[in-house]
Amino acid sequence: MPKYTNYYKNTAVPVNTTQSGKPSIDEKRQRYFDNYYTKVQSVDPAQFDIVNGFLEGRNYSESVKRNLSISLLEIAKEQGLSITDLINQLNTIEDTLKLNTLLCILFNTTRNRTSVIGFNKSNKVISAVQRTILA
Repeated sequence: MPKYTNYYKNTAVPVNTTQSGKPSIDEKRQRYFDNYYTKVQSVDPAQFDIVNGFLEGRNYSESVKRNLSISLLEIAKEQGLSITDLINQLNTIEDTLKLNTLLCILFNTTRNRTSVIGFNKSNKVISAVQRTILA
């Protein structure tokens, strides 16, 4: 560890730790860019297939299923839950709106409070009314 003398304070020599022993901004930046091109795999493929299979019959598009699967796995990892227990609990819900509401609540437990997720149910337009409007 460098000694904090007048020499270090008045030069541009990089100091790796602050006086309190915490990493300096330069060291944090170095650590970030040292791992910039390393590939990080945080999702187990078998668990991904379990969650993706659960979402298969729920009328989600392929990209939505992939994103929801990864998000649910990350939530389970952060909360210390077993993914099979989480899927079993979610499997008991038949109504899509209730499932979407529960998923929003799960996502909001791990998000910053300044940005929360809501849900929206699309309105169903009757085809006779739509033809009248378009005509």
